[in-house]
Amino acid sequence: MLLSIFGDSIMAGVVQENGRYSRCKDQFVRLEEETGIKLDNHSSFGSTVIKGFGRLEKFLGQGRLGDYTLIEFGGNDCAYDWAEVAADPEGEHLCVVPPEEFEQEYAKMIKTVEEAGSLPVAATLPPISSKRYLAHVCREGLDSGTILHWLGDLEAIHRWQEGYSAMVRRVAQSLGCRILDLRSVFPDSIEEQEKYLCPDGIHPNRLGQRLMYEKAVRPLLAQH
Repeated sequence: MLLSIFGDSIMAGVVQENGRYSRCKDQFVRLEEETGIKLDNHSSFGSTVIKGFGRLEKFLGQGRLGDYTLIEFGGNDCAYDWAEVAADPEGEHLCVVPPEEFEQEYAKMIKTVEEAGSLPVAATLPPISSKRYLAHVCREGLDSGTILHWLGDLEAIHRWQEGYSAMVRRVAQSLGCRILDLRSVFPDSIEEQEKYLCPDGIHPNRLGQRLMYEKAVRPLLAQH
């Protein structure tokens, strides 16, 4: 069986260690060795659902999707231009891909995969640490106080990102698409979640990658 993947750095296996980003390929290797499933991974750092759809269309003009196609977006879509927010904390700011557009593009991507003869699987988002993420955003001098003023409270970051994960689930369910629930395998408390997250607060670390593989990816694929 061949599994195509279109996603961002989460599905690319990116981790942050010692201040640098690199790809952790351990779980992908294990997946192929333990299940015999072959991977065709088109995930890339910083990708949004719009960029992902463009990559999907380009690929369909050249090749063929696998038996299943995993779709994972939202983490970059829900982000803001934090420099602009810090410069104008009283202003109105839009995230990279606003919610309505995100839902439309995600649904379009699911339908395109189906029309191409592959079974789509939508992935919910791993949780993030608001505290670590804000520190990461402000690491080069942005004023965290002005950003917090605009946000209202620190955990608005977590709730906003959680809303995008909920949109993924809602769109998938409305279209009868299978769901890879990455979010539910993490602990409920934010403090416990941080054990599985990189210093930037948004990428699962190696422990988090292993958790997603053991508790979500492998069980889902074992059904097929």
